[in-house]
Amino acid sequence: MKKNIIFPFLFLVISVWAVNIYISAQIAQVGYRTATLKTEAEKIRNYNRELAAKAARKESLWIIEERALSLKMKYPEKVNYIVVSEESGARR
Repeated sequence: MKKNIIFPFLFLVISVWAVNIYISAQIAQVGYRTATLKTEAEKIRNYNRELAAKAARKESLWIIEERALSLKMKYPEKVNYIVVSEESGARR
């Protein structure tokens, strides 16, 4: 009669142990993937900062002015402004 009780109990213990190992492995895998993705995200953020700095340098007004003058462009002699009132139907 004890043999009938020991086998199901042993099966239950081994099953719980196997599930525990599986869950631990899954947690470790998710942790590793999370760490990898965090590292990758940080690399992308740094690259975006570099690109933003490079774009800011290219959009700098003094650099644009310097390039324009090197192309022999000149400042306009006269500037005309057109004032548009909001009553004229201009919509945003």
